[in-house]
Amino acid sequence: MDSWEFVNNIDLEEDFHIHNSVANLHIWLIYQRLRDFSENKFAHQLREELIENFNAMINNEMEGVDVLRRHKKIEDIDNYLFAIRRNLDFHFFINGCSVDDPAYKLDALVWTSVFHEKVPRYSNKVYRMSAYLLENYYYLKTLSYSDIEKGNIEWGAYRVPANSEQRFTRIAANLPLSPEEFEKEFNSPYKTKKYHYSYRHENELSEENMKKTFVNLCSTAYIQNKDLTVRAENMNLDTMNSEEKKEAMYKMKIELENLS
Repeated sequence: MDSWEFVNNIDLEEDFHIHNSVANLHIWLIYQRLRDFSENKFAHQLREELIENFNAMINNEMEGVDVLRRHKKIEDIDNYLFAIRRNLDFHFFINGCSVDDPAYKLDALVWTSVFHEKVPRYSNKVYRMSAYLLENYYYLKTLSYSDIEKGNIEWGAYRVPANSEQRFTRIAANLPLSPEEFEKEFNSPYKTKKYHYSYRHENELSEENMKKTFVNLCSTAYIQNKDLTVRAENMNLDTMNSEEKKEAMYKMKIELENLS
């Protein structure tokens, strides 16, 4: 994060929470790749040690800070970092729309989970950090367990394309609100705004996407790299009567909201 390349390409804010969240992002990227080696017991051990040591590092940094109720503060930091990793899992491995195309609403997730909404919603740095996450997610998929174990990871902000914004705004759900629309939404009484990651677009609540999401949700495949435990063909809503179908869709929506 302190490298000339990273600072100048991403233009990070000097902010404790943002820097911790960027570090947490890298931890998640390594962790999720190690899950691909589920048959390797050393990979399982390494990923758990990775989280433990990261939490210990954060705790050690906080010990030198004169903050009232320090231990409660440390617990809060651990919880929000865990929540960010959970949201990344949801995005890349569970939600049907974003599993099909990880660029889907990724800028909204990064704005909330990395920048903590402390920069303008449609800032160029939000798009560049989103592209950085996406490019390095794909890059880590090319690394072997041995590469990760030896620390042979080449984090590169140079992978961020010059047209980062266009990469995301080509998707309808990612289109920025106009200044007038943004102000109106900002001042609306709704807690979840249209520019938030948690806002559900119509295609996310479609029957097809709900089925995809529910299959992913009910499966441990995204964690253990195993076969799916729930098959899409066994979720034939067309065979249900109207009440059964309504109940099934309601349960899937509740599961989706609880997870996100």
